[in-house]
Order: sequence, then C-alpha cells, then structure tokens
Amino acid sequence: MDNGMNGMEQSGRASYARRNRQEQGAVSGGFTGAISSWWHKLRSAEGQRGVSLTELMVALGIFLLFSSVFTASVMQYLRSTSSTAVRAQSASNVMMATQRLERFISYSNSIGYATTGGSSGTTDKNTVLIYSAPSSGNDSGVTSASVGQCIMLYYKPATWSSGNLQNTGTLYYQTADVDSTGAHGTYSTKHALLNSITNAPTASGLSKADLLTVKSTDTLQFSPVVGQYSGSKLVTSNTQVTFSSRNSSAADPSGGAAITYEACR
Repeated sequence: MDNGMNGMEQSGRASYARRNRQEQGAVSGGFTGAISSWWHKLRSAEGQRGVSLTELMVALGIFLLFSSVFTASVMQYLRSTSSTAVRAQSASNVMMATQRLERFISYSNSIGYATTGGSSGTTDKNTVLIYSAPSSGNDSGVTSASVGQCIMLYYKPATWSSGNLQNTGTLYYQTADVDSTGAHGTYSTKHALLNSITNAPTASGLSKADLLTVKSTDTLQFSPVVGQYSGSKLVTSNTQVTFSSRNSSAADPSGGAAITYEACR
C-alpha cells in the first residue's frame, strides 16, 4: 500500500511539473510574441516614415536651386570685385599720366602736330611736339641754361575689330635738347607714359575720341580712355583735360623771337 501511495505521489509531482513547464512556456511564448509583434509594428512604422522617390526628387530640386543661386551670387561678387579693381587701376594710371603731361605743357612755349595737313599731306594726330625754351624751366633736367627741350608725344593707337577691342594702345614720349641755334639733337629712346589705352578712330563710344588734340599753339586736349576686359565686359576709366602753356609768348633768351615747336621737327 505504501508503494501505491508513493507511486501516486510521484505521479502527481510529475504532472505538476509538466503543468508548471507548460505554464512557463505559455508565459515565455506570450512575452516573445509580444516583443516580436512590437518589433514588426516598429519596422512597419519606420517604413511608413521613409522618403519616397517623389519627395527625394523635390528635395534634390530645392537643393540644386539654392546651390545655383549661391553660385551665381558668388560669381557676381567676384566679377564686381574684379571690375572695381580694373577701374581703380586704370584711374590711377590716367591720373599719373595727366600729372606728367601737365608738367610737360605748363612750362612749354609752343605745341603742335609733327605733321600738319594741307595740299601735301594729312595731319598726324598721334604725334605732338612740345617745345620749352631754356628760360622756361624745362623738364629735361639739363644743367646748361642755353639748352631748350623738345618733347615728342607719340601714340600707338589701339586696334578694334567689329566693335571689339583687339589690342590696347600706348602713349610714349621722347626728349631731345635744343641748342642756342634752334637745332635739336637726337631724340631719346621711347618711354611709355600710359598703357592700356582704348582710343582709336575705329572704336565706339568714348574710345572713338582722339587721344591728343592740339587746340592752338599753346593748348592741348588730352582725352584718354583706359581699361581692359573683365570677363567679357570692357571696363574703362576716362577723363578729358585741357592743358595750357604758361610761356607761349616768351621770347628766345638771345633776344630774338620765340622759338616754336617747329624747332622740334
């Protein structure tokens, strides 16, 4: 009988253990299932929040639009800065050349074209002669009071084609001493007085004006247009100045009539 009781007790404990394991498995399976269900829902929600192809294309278009606007703004700024620098440099060069010409002409006695028009030829407006008598305080720096000075201004014009500037021009000057007999010596080598000039008869706008214009034997008009291309745009600075001789009526120091620019031919 004891054996029977023991068997029933063991059978009951085994049955209880099986039920306990089943309950634990059910609980464990329910928890795992809940986690799995939550994970699938989360993945599904993330998928719903993803970017569609249309949204991606719209975002890319907006990005490209802002990028192009930014790039255009930067390029415009760089072009503006470059143009400002070119214009400032041109204005500075014009100012220095103008100051030098003023010294040449203020102390002169006579001004004229090297070649004048008439039945025998045409006026060469690109070459101007300036004569300063010894007593006029000429600009050559010579030590002898009996020596005058000739200054030859020569302009090599700019070249234009179909309204476009091909090559800029240069204004040169040369000097020569004049002795008491009125004869001048050999002219010096050419020195550049102003570069990047756009004046030419074939040009358009302000550049069409003559660079040098002799108004009378004591007056010269200077009308430079100076610049260069910045990108595809021609950026220039210009001025127009009229110089007058202070000594146009001065007589030759030897007592004769005033020597004119003819002595410089």
